[in-house]
Amino acid sequence: MLQQTALSDQQIAAANAALFARNDGDALAAAAKSLIPLFDVSTQALRSTKIPMIAITGERDLRNLPSAKGMSGVVPSLELVELPGATHATSVKPSTDYVVAFLAKHGGS
Repeated sequence: MLQQTALSDQQIAAANAALFARNDGDALAAAAKSLIPLFDVSTQALRSTKIPMIAITGERDLRNLPSAKGMSGVVPSLELVELPGATHATSVKPSTDYVVAFLAKHGGS
């Protein structure tokens, strides 16, 4: 049986830094721009949706936090979680409990 070892925050930060250092910023930007048509949803549709949504971002994620806050003012079913002290890269590990609780609350498995 394979045994998992918990990684420390420092190990996760080092792994994230190594991963992001290998990424091509121009390629990532092009890939992100190609996704825009997939998310072309009207403001009215967002305001009237009943689908439960969650946005999890770090309080120090200066690129995504303002957008998430803006979306929470448009989408009534959006639950916004700000992780204290977290940046974009450090918000993955601590967000797990919030995702599990959200899915349990809304009937996900």
